[in-house]
Amino acid sequence: ARTKLMGIHKRMQGGDPSKVSPLFSGKRPDGKPMKGHRHAFVMPRDEDGDGRIDHLVIYCPEGFGEGELAALDSFGSMWQSGGKPDIRATLLSLTDEPETSKTTRFVSHTPFVTKRHYRKGRGPFLEWLQGEIERECGYHDLPRPAEVNWRRSTPGPGHRFRWLEFTRSRKGEMPLHGYGCELVFPKPLRGPVALGSYCHFGLGQFTPAGDD
Repeated sequence: ARTKLMGIHKRMQGGDPSKVSPLFSGKRPDGKPMKGHRHAFVMPRDEDGDGRIDHLVIYCPEGFGEGELAALDSFGSMWQSGGKPDIRATLLSLTDEPETSKTTRFVSHTPFVTKRHYRKGRGPFLEWLQGEIERECGYHDLPRPAEVNWRRSTPGPGHRFRWLEFTRSRKGEMPLHGYGCELVFPKPLRGPVALGSYCHFGLGQFTPAGDD
């Protein structure tokens, strides 16, 4: 989805790759990564609970301008590998705020991963992993969770998968371990939120409890 949007915006800019919106690419004009997580998050969603992705939430804390909105409006399909037909896409809505009520409880919707490695001397593993969650919350201007309750498998009805069953890597990279948990914040927040490595690509997504 990100690659498709970058290609659409590039064509709108006369084919000049240097003019592709950093809100889509996540990179500054000099090619260096943007900081502060202000560019777009692409969040896959299963709205009808059948175990298949049927919606994409594309969210940008910075807010999209006219050019980015035009690219989103032109986002009509996505290519699939293996000779599968293109996925058709329709823009359903635009909003300044997530269409969810505030809550203090969020649960993992996709695996949380971190590129940092645990080693002896960093204390018990789950305490170290909770510290990674807390560190990520700080990067996203979120309060420190009052509770982090780890879960072994995906939430919701039907067949459940252990978080470790998922493959979490980009092409040519070593797979990362994935984890799931419930976060309880000290004050109500709007969601979803995304934390950790590849959070802009759909991983580390937490949805309001009861919306999983």
